[in-house]
Amino acid sequence: MARRRRSPPALLTLHDAAAAVGLSVPTLRRHIRSGRLRAERIRGKYGPEYRVDARALAVLGLPVTLPPRRSPAIAPPRRHAGVESDALARLLAELGALRQELRDLRRALAELTARLPGAEPGRSGRARRR
Repeated sequence: MARRRRSPPALLTLHDAAAAVGLSVPTLRRHIRSGRLRAERIRGKYGPEYRVDARALAVLGLPVTLPPRRSPAIAPPRRHAGVESDALARLLAELGALRQELRDLRRALAELTARLPGAEPGRSGRARRR
C-alpha cells in the first residue's frame, strides 16, 4: 500500500488572514509577536513576510471565512464594455460635428472680415502684439 503525501497547508498572507477573520493586519502582527498566533516567516520581495495557516487562526478561536480562490489565469469578464464603447462612439461623433462647425465659423468669419472696409485679405480684425 502506497503512502499518500500530505500536501502542505495553504498559507495565507496577513492581508488575506485579516480579511478572513475580520481583524486588522497590525492586530494579527501583535498576536504573532506575543506568541498567540503561529506564523511562518518567509523571504518576500521587500523583506521578511508572515504567512498564517487557517488552522492557526481557528486555534485562536476566531471564526475563519475564507474568500473563494480565483485563478489568476482567467480574467473576470469586463462589465459594461458595450456602454463604454457606445459612449466613446457618441463622443467621437460629437467631436466630428464640433470640428465641422468650427470650420464653418472660420469660413464665415473670413467672409465677414473681407467685407470690412480697409481690411487686409486673410487677416482678422484683431490687432497683433509685437
